This record gives sequence, structure tokens and C-alpha cells, in this order.
Amino acid sequence: LIIASGYISLVFSISEIVSALPFSGGAYGLARCTIGYYPGFLIGCCESMEYILYVSTSAISLSLMICSSFQISTEYSPLIWL
Repeated sequence: LIIASGYISLVFSISEIVSALPFSGGAYGLARCTIGYYPGFLIGCCESMEYILYVSTSAISLSLMICSSFQISTEYSPLIWL
């Protein structure tokens, strides 16, 4: 619950800062300017999904490395995610 409220605060802070920028650029901004609004939106969604999947696979890989280093059963790897 504490982590979720911290994450929500982070998201709101980032959205406040990004809204102050006139043009944030990146893959979404480039696609929006070159191929249109809806393909740019789709590319922005794909980029967000890339970041989410990267973090989740990094957490899983780290927990598996810790389990193998200390000879811990992989059944306890979700506890390491916390």
C-alpha cells in the first residue's frame, strides 16, 4: 500500500512536469509529427509497454539470480520482489 501510494505520487509528479513542457519529443513526439496522431499514440503506448515489461523482467531476473546465489528455492522468489 505504501509502495502503491509512492508510485501514484511519482506518476502525478511526472505528469505535472511533462505537461509544463511545450514538446516532450521522444518516439511518440516524432511519430505524431511525421505519421499522425493515432499512429503516434499507438507508438507511445508500445513504448510505455516496453518500459513496463523491462522493469518486470528485470525484477524476475534479479530474484532468480539471488535465489541461485544463496541456494534458495525459487518458490520464494516473489518474496524477493518486495
